[in-house]
Amino acid sequence: MSPAPVWAGNAVVYRWTSCTPNPAAAARAVLRRSLTRLRLPADAVSDAVLVVSEQPPMS
Repeated sequence: MSPAPVWAGNAVVYRWTSCTPNPAAAARAVLRRSLTRLRLPADAVSDAVLVVSEQPPMS
């Protein structure tokens, strides 16, 4: 189950907690669904999810 979105003006923010199981996979799934809803080409969506997945965690 993915987290509920929080609307912030024109942006949607998703939040996870330390109790969220496998938050990285959940974030990738939400990103994929969000980009797909924008009707972006499937290869662009896959590329974006891959790029985000390869980024080191922010500290």
